[in-house]
This record gives sequence, structure tokens and C-alpha cells, in this order.
Amino acid sequence: MALGTQAVQVVSGVIAARLLGPTDRGYLALLTVIPSSVCQVGALGVSLSFCHFVASAPGSAWSLAQLLRRTALVQVTVLTLAHVVAVIALVGGGEAGLVAAGAVTLVSVPISFMSEYSLAGIQGVGRFQLVNVLRLMSPVAYAVLLLFPAVAGDASLLLVAALVVLANGVAAAVAAVYARRLLTARNEPPQVSVGQMRAFAIRSYAGYFSPLEAFKLDQILVGLVVSPAALGYYVAGAAFANLPRFFGSTVGLIAAPAISAERDPARQSSKLVLFTGATTALTLAVALPLIGLVGYLLPLLFGEDFRAGVPVAQWLLVASVFLAIRRVLANSVRGFGVPLLSAPSEVLSTAVFSVGIFLLGSDPELSSVGALFAVSNGLGCALLAFRVAMLLRRRT
Repeated sequence: MALGTQAVQVVSGVIAARLLGPTDRGYLALLTVIPSSVCQVGALGVSLSFCHFVASAPGSAWSLAQLLRRTALVQVTVLTLAHVVAVIALVGGGEAGLVAAGAVTLVSVPISFMSEYSLAGIQGVGRFQLVNVLRLMSPVAYAVLLLFPAVAGDASLLLVAALVVLANGVAAAVAAVYARRLLTARNEPPQVSVGQMRAFAIRSYAGYFSPLEAFKLDQILVGLVVSPAALGYYVAGAAFANLPRFFGSTVGLIAAPAISAERDPARQSSKLVLFTGATTALTLAVALPLIGLVGYLLPLLFGEDFRAGVPVAQWLLVASVFLAIRRVLANSVRGFGVPLLSAPSEVLSTAVFSVGIFLLGSDPELSSVGALFAVSNGLGCALLAFRVAMLLRRRT
């Protein structure tokens, strides 16, 4: 299902890029990534906590949801105001179409929270297949909606931004309907307080935190510090890098429970090495051919206007190998019971990229931006690998 989501997003990304061109594609990325990042930062892991406690006591699902109503309302209000400020800073004084597109996205925060809390509740009661289907709804709806302007051969940034919001809104509404049906019958008194749920959320959030990946901080910095056009090329290149990174995420999800289920430290270490080796082999087998082929594939799929994005795409493919390895290592050490072991590597990668993007200046070569992303993630991967090696040495 996750691979299907990736495939649909590639298709919609190609259509949007061909409709908008590099600059407006970059603005679209900013207008969608900013509310997503605002929600990720401001959610503070509360939906993760909700899912955990619903899974622990499914009979109290609806009562737990009611406990979090005020928390969710405060989050939506505060984060929507933050989103408004960010959009004004981005599009204020811009062309009318850009301002209108920014205004359309201002409902993104409420939509995002409705979706995340609904899916968390559904996942908590064990309807995993339904969660996967519902998560696929938004990218599929967006891809289908994009077919109409694609057939017409013309679209504006405002129209495409509105289609993004419409697809997300429909998917969130459907998820909310299913969540209400599944949770309302489970109204036993809760066994935890809202304070306990918030405390668990903060602890979960600390282990989950990964700015470059979860918050797409790299895209925000490229769009704001370099230019929207540079971001347009960057996201086109990132479409190719998503496949190798997918293997790291997928193997990592398997690694954590498989390692935590083992009680023998030697077998735990062996599984970590096995999962890391398999991820390295898979990502290299995909990334290396793509590095050679992307010079042909990117202009073919996205159009000749995006040919300038080939060098950054090649560097992002290099970075995807480091990201995949780091992701499987981070999930593996969660299986060891030390989820924060990966935190310093995340901080290092984020710091190197954030400082580096400013040092490159206002008009750097796109290849330099891609190389910076690869180096920052390579350093983070090396640091985590060293810390994991030290952990394994202490356990033997």
C-alpha cells in the first residue's frame, strides 16, 4: 500500500510540474509543505498518544477522544494563526494568483488535524487495512482531479492549490466519518487522564522528531533561501529519491518489532546487521541505476523545463542511500529500547544543511544544494552508525 501511495504521488507530481513549470511548482511545494510542517511541529505527538491509549483500551476509545477535544481545539486555533502569519510572509505583496493560492490553503491545518486524529483512532482500534486505504484516498483523489486541467492543457497555481486542498478535505471527511462510527460505541470510562496522555505524547514526539524528513525542512529552506524555482527543480529530483528511501522506511518498520521480540543480545545484534545490510544492498541496487538514468528520465517525465534539476536529482539519490540506512538503524535501536540514540545524528544533519544553505548564498548552483543535502545526511548516517557500533560493543 505504501508503494502504491508513492507511485500515485509520482504521477500527480509529474502532472503538476508539467502544468505549472518550475517556479509555480516551487510555490505549490511551499504552500503545501508549510502547513504540513506547522502541524507536525505543533501536534507534539498527541495523535500518537491517542493511538497508543486507544490500542491499550479500545473500549474507551470515544471517551479518550472526548478528553482530547479541548487540546485539539487549542492546537488547531494556534497553529492556524501561525499558518496565516507564514502565508502572509510568503505571498504578501505578490501577484494576485499567488496571494489567492495562499489564501485557499489556509484551511489546511484544520483538515490535517481532522485527518490525523481520525486515522489515529481507527488505527488504535486495530483497523489497519482501513487506515491504509484511507491514507491512499488523498493522493489518489488529487491525481484524479489533476487529470481535468491536464486534459484541458492549462492550469493556474490557484487551481492546483485548490485541488490539493479539496483532495485532502474529502479524504479527511471520509476518515472522520469512519472514525466516528468505529469509536462512538466504545464509551467506557477512560483509565488515563488528559495530562498522562500529553506527557506520553511529548515522550513519543522526542523519539519521532526528524526535521529534514518529517518536517521537510530542506524544501522550506531551499524555497525560502534560494528561490521557488530552485525548489521546483528540487522536488522534481526528490521524486526519484523517494523510492530508495522507501526501502529504508519499510525495512525499519519490520526491524523494530523483530529486534525487540528477541531476548538474546547476540541475536538482536545479528538482526540489526542483517536489516542494515539488506537495506544497504536494496537502496544501492535502486539508486545507482537511477543516478545514471535520471538525466534521461527527469526531462522525459517532467518536461524539458526541468532539465536543470538533473544534477540535484543525482545528489538526492546519493543522499537517499544514507537516509535509508539511517532510518533502519534508528528503528533498529528502538528495538533495543534506546529510541533517542539517533537524536544526535538528526540534529547534526539538520544543523549542517541549515547552516550550509545560508553559506551557499542566494544564487547557488543546484548541484551544490544537492551535494549539501547528501553530505549532511552522510555525516548524520556516519554518526549514528558509530553510536550503534559502540552500543553493540558494550552489549557483547
